[in-house]
Amino acid sequence: MSQAHPAAAPGQPGERRGRPAASLTLILGPERLRSVREALRDWSAAGLIDGFVWVPAEAPAQAPFDGLGVTQGRLVPVSVPALAGRERYGRIRVVVLAAALDSQPDAQAAFAATVERGSALRAFVREEFGAAEVEGLRVTAADRGAREAIDVSEAGGWSDVVISPSDSRSPDAGTSPVDLDDPAQLGEHLGSQVAALAGLWHGIAQGPLDGSGDSQHYRARLARSFYRSLDGTAVEDAVRASLFDVRDGYPAPMHNGTQAVPVESPEAAVQNAAHSLFAQHAGVLKGQRETVQAPRPRNIGLGEALALFFRFLFGAVRGAPGAWARGLADSANAAIASTAHSVVFGSGASEYRIVVNGVGSDGRPADWHDVTEAAESLQTRLDPAAQPVHEDLSGLWRSFVTRALTLLDARQREQDFRPIYVGARPGVILEPAWIAGDPGDPFVLGGSTAGVLGARSAQPADIIGAEAIGTEVQKVATDPQINAPDASGQLSEMGEWFQDKQRSFANRVGRVVAEQWREVRDEVRQRLDRVGQRSGADDDVAHELAEHNRIMGVRMRLLTGAAVIVALLAGLLAFIGAMAWWVFSIIAALVVLGALAGAFAIFTRGQTRLFQLVHAQRRKADEAAVEERNLQAALRDMSRLGDAYGQYLAWADILGGFIHRPFGEVRPLARAQAGRFDDMPPSAASAEFIVDDAAARSTARALRGEMFDVGWLDDQWRAYLGSAARVADLSDAALAQDPGLLLRETSVAAGSALARVGAVGARALPDDRLSAPWWEAAVGRLGAERNGELAARLLGRVQTVSGEVTEGVFLGAIGHRGGADPHRPTLLDDALLTAQGASRDAHRLVPETEFVVRAVEGFSRVIVHTQLSDALSPDDLAFTRQRTASMPAHEDGRWSAGPTGAPQDSSGAPGASPDPNPGGAQDGAGGQGGQERGGERRGPSPFGGESF
Repeated sequence: MSQAHPAAAPGQPGERRGRPAASLTLILGPERLRSVREALRDWSAAGLIDGFVWVPAEAPAQAPFDGLGVTQGRLVPVSVPALAGRERYGRIRVVVLAAALDSQPDAQAAFAATVERGSALRAFVREEFGAAEVEGLRVTAADRGAREAIDVSEAGGWSDVVISPSDSRSPDAGTSPVDLDDPAQLGEHLGSQVAALAGLWHGIAQGPLDGSGDSQHYRARLARSFYRSLDGTAVEDAVRASLFDVRDGYPAPMHNGTQAVPVESPEAAVQNAAHSLFAQHAGVLKGQRETVQAPRPRNIGLGEALALFFRFLFGAVRGAPGAWARGLADSANAAIASTAHSVVFGSGASEYRIVVNGVGSDGRPADWHDVTEAAESLQTRLDPAAQPVHEDLSGLWRSFVTRALTLLDARQREQDFRPIYVGARPGVILEPAWIAGDPGDPFVLGGSTAGVLGARSAQPADIIGAEAIGTEVQKVATDPQINAPDASGQLSEMGEWFQDKQRSFANRVGRVVAEQWREVRDEVRQRLDRVGQRSGADDDVAHELAEHNRIMGVRMRLLTGAAVIVALLAGLLAFIGAMAWWVFSIIAALVVLGALAGAFAIFTRGQTRLFQLVHAQRRKADEAAVEERNLQAALRDMSRLGDAYGQYLAWADILGGFIHRPFGEVRPLARAQAGRFDDMPPSAASAEFIVDDAAARSTARALRGEMFDVGWLDDQWRAYLGSAARVADLSDAALAQDPGLLLRETSVAAGSALARVGAVGARALPDDRLSAPWWEAAVGRLGAERNGELAARLLGRVQTVSGEVTEGVFLGAIGHRGGADPHRPTLLDDALLTAQGASRDAHRLVPETEFVVRAVEGFSRVIVHTQLSDALSPDDLAFTRQRTASMPAHEDGRWSAGPTGAPQDSSGAPGASPDPNPGGAQDGAGGQGGQERGGERRGPSPFGGESF
């Protein structure tokens, strides 16, 4: 079964694909040629050929067609009828192997049985496999001294090929005999020829006789084929690793034909970027606060004063002057007794401890997230009607990302931030560490310090977390009671690590958010402390008010008592006649007037202090109201800055992962085939290009200088974010479809979309699609004429099973048509010809039928080169019994001394195609094609030809 190359399942790391599974190859052969199957099986295990089905020829003609599927070197029982409904094949090749050997006494019977069984198989395929194009190919291996001639009179209707018992390493080299009685030599020789004729070599989708049709009578050609495979996987890996590795610096992009230059001061550039970011988004940091306005003095007129006095007097008449005084301050006292105090020291006491003391309910230090959650809870308790709102900070993070990309590729993406120019040329930062820390490089505590504090680690972007760990390590290092001898060393290492990470643009942004969060946290702590202090001050004012009221009450009681006693004495004297009633009336009037005068004196003396206390209370009420509103504003700021810091950690990890690995995880490619395989005949060989590290690095530098343009990171960032979203397996369909919507995400809780993508994006993404388009472009550029010298240096040396040679020595003349080359042999081996055939040069090569096909993927290539003679009749072949002089010499024009018709793969499978340059063009002048590889379209190769 000619299937896609089995070395890697689709989507697997380093995937290399062959042609699509649109063709099927059935090889019917006798047990005598079993060694051919075994040779093909060995090459299948090495990835050199595609799969096929071996059908034994010994079964009766009407027996079911059962065989053995050969894939990746494995033998699997296969029922040919079962394949008919499994897949729709575009092309099916039925290959019949026959033999006329010296050691085979029953050659005629075996040949006849094989032909009959093969014809039945072809008829079955044509009937059962629907619209598939069926190619019939019969390959006969004959010996010089066949013991028994075979009768081919009834053997028409096939494309017949005869394989001579000789081999050669190149079209321009001599031949050597092949012992067909040796199963090993027979299997390797005939197997290599069958693989070329049936299009079995991996990556080669066509055979030289595809589409040539069937002859009505026996017409055969002498054929010999050559095969060369060069594996460039290791060289590809070396160039890819250097091209896509940004640890030593980013490529300087091209702008209008000139290359950008590195900025002189990366530190100033990133600091300016961070400063401009918060100049544009200042509202994210800290909101406005209210101030207490001092009340203006208010003059009290005579009427208002008298009204106050009579209310006081009415209270005195009722016997409760203190109630009057307390009534003046009731509104102020009520205002001061706000919900802030009851919440802070009542139901919100635990949140108060977390925010003010920084200690969680378990007694351990609370982190920034715990403190922020406690602040949000206090905010809700202070005003249950106003739930905390998580603001949309997408504008901030969009600017955060675009500034980072602009610093690297010099494209202006926002009006408020322009690229740096050094003279007339754009300036860029080349070192990724200036943009963001690598999330794959955390600081991890070790040794005895980790034994004391636990397995703690800090991410490069987590400024608050790193400083908290540093504080704990410092305590351990300075505490003589703790046995951690390596704590000082750990503290020093962490300090160096921390300072290195702080220089980046991302960490400068994070530091501003962290410092603002701390500032607001301290403000909240102070305001909560003042809530407690204000409670004590309110108690002092209340005590003073109570004492003042008590004194006024005592004085009013004394005055009232004196007035009552005088009035009672005067009344008694008048009642017993000791005093005239008119005198009593005068005395009573004087007592009343005296009481009023005394009350007025008490009122005037006490009201000044009383109003001072009331004014102080009302001012405190105003201060309390403003303080509570400011507390709520600070809590809102703390919530927003906590959200900002959490989102910053996620976006810094995503950006850091992208900046340090913009092409994802550049993994070694899976080998399409064995680099070197020694069990092959002289006409077939496989080898691998030798890696020259210096050449690989220089090639990568040259490619970098011309591949990347200003703004190249735009598409790369979108692809990276999309890949991270796919790996995170987001349940939100909208986010999965448009990962840019993540900018609007506010939640960073575990399991949220932003948290999941952040965790994935921080790693090296295993997505070959991030690098595939760039590698395709790189291979295409290496194939350009201007880079010919570069490609030649990179791919100049070959390692074979016998040692190191040049590429030219390894290939010889394989892949180059003979054309007008006078030094190339023009005759095939005539050992199988009759005297008549030899005398008319029936074994002469027909230049127009010479078939050369190349398949290229990346730096790897396969070349198949087949040479054919003109059509031969049975009279020309020494091993045939039938002599049919009456047969027309060239019955079928397609079998005449003309071209094979440049056969095309009717399956439409991309891959190999005949060499479009029949005039003996040098290697690399072939056509250009494409083939999917890991989700990409492969482009032109340094070798020319088509990809597989």
